[in-house]
Amino acid sequence: MSYRLATRTGMRSPNYGRVLALLNYGLLFFAFFFAGVPAVIAVALDYSQQVKVTQSLRDHYRFPIGLFWGSFLIALPAGILGLSGFFLALGEVLVAGGQRALSGFDFWKFNVHCQT
Repeated sequence: MSYRLATRTGMRSPNYGRVLALLNYGLLFFAFFFAGVPAVIAVALDYSQQVKVTQSLRDHYRFPIGLFWGSFLIALPAGILGLSGFFLALGEVLVAGGQRALSGFDFWKFNVHCQT
């Protein structure tokens, strides 16, 4: 007597959508520690699986998408302002350091003697 194993090709477990939603929440949590890369992965998964889940789980896929775009729209100007402030401060430090270094040096008294 031979037995055939029942394969579930193409079928997902009933908790697939729930587990994936929890995975996406975990990715969003770790996005803070890894510069947002897991958040991009979580949002890509949310967009791809959003139409395949039930209506009750669909809100769990829309919330991380909204959270990602809201955070992105806040972080973008903050990053631009932070970098511009950093470069302005760096420029001020370099200019002040350059003035201090050149204050004791007289260019007009610099002579070059060449022997021929």
